[in-house]
Amino acid sequence: HAKQILELLNYFKLNAKMIKRGYKSVVYLKSSENISDLIKLFKATASLFYFEDVRIYRDHKNMVNRLNNCEIANQEKVFKTGQKQLESIGFLKRNNLLDLLDEKTLILVQMREKYPEVSYQELSEIITEETGWKIGKSGVNHRFIKVNELIERYKKSKNKELIKMKVRLASDIQPDSIVDGEGIRTVIWFQGCSHHCDECHNPETWDFAGGFETDTEDVKKQIDELEYQNGITLSGGDPFFQAEAATILAKYAHEKGYNVWAYTGFLYEDIIKNDKMKKLLENIDVLIDGKFNKALKSLECKFRGSTNQRIIDVKKSLEQDEVVLYYED
Repeated sequence: HAKQILELLNYFKLNAKMIKRGYKSVVYLKSSENISDLIKLFKATASLFYFEDVRIYRDHKNMVNRLNNCEIANQEKVFKTGQKQLESIGFLKRNNLLDLLDEKTLILVQMREKYPEVSYQELSEIITEETGWKIGKSGVNHRFIKVNELIERYKKSKNKELIKMKVRLASDIQPDSIVDGEGIRTVIWFQGCSHHCDECHNPETWDFAGGFETDTEDVKKQIDELEYQNGITLSGGDPFFQAEAATILAKYAHEKGYNVWAYTGFLYEDIIKNDKMKKLLENIDVLIDGKFNKALKSLECKFRGSTNQRIIDVKKSLEQDEVVLYYED
């Protein structure tokens, strides 16, 4: 009889199945659509409506459960991501690595601490609203990836000063200069400057997105290959806009026995008020400070373009807590 019922149901294309249970055979329909079609064949209208009501209720309930489960899973993911990033931020603080972050990434870190349980999308919207910095959730993700890469590099090196740092240069380093400080010198041309001095010799170095990006390790290798040089000069552009990377290179130059000069449009008095810039200053021997002033231009000025610019002995100035000139014309 089971086989006959099976054949009959499948005659109406109801996709019936049969299984053995002990000495009995069971014929069944698995699909709710097929069950509904069978009830229609019986013309049991009231039963069909009841069955459809139950099916709709069950499908709706299952959909709500799936959505709730999805929402809970997303919330758990957001929470775990936030907690993991707080741990990373804690690591940066404990190891004094925050000063290696660029200004915008530092803002992101501070906002994550303030809002640890929001999603990337929500965090990006909050940052835009509170700081005016427009960043999307992909930008948030990208910057946290960079933070994690920094942490991994530190763990491998165990030395903050050995960490590779990106630096944007205007050109390859230039050896054998005799106009950028005493002796025969190699100049590192940093890209980016907002001073925009009138009649600047290097206006192509103003654009912060110009030049090319490399890392401090590559520049160190170029320093290793130098011969017959008396010193290193940091110029640009303005190296103080990339103070962290410039600090690493200045320290390395000293390790290799070179004295370090630097050119900047900032004034010494302003540099010592900025922690990152002051750290660079502490690794420089001689500083030429101040913007080039066309009205004070003089061909008699040694190693600088206008009389307002000063050639400062940095070590003595820091020791005496006042500007001490390296020499005057």
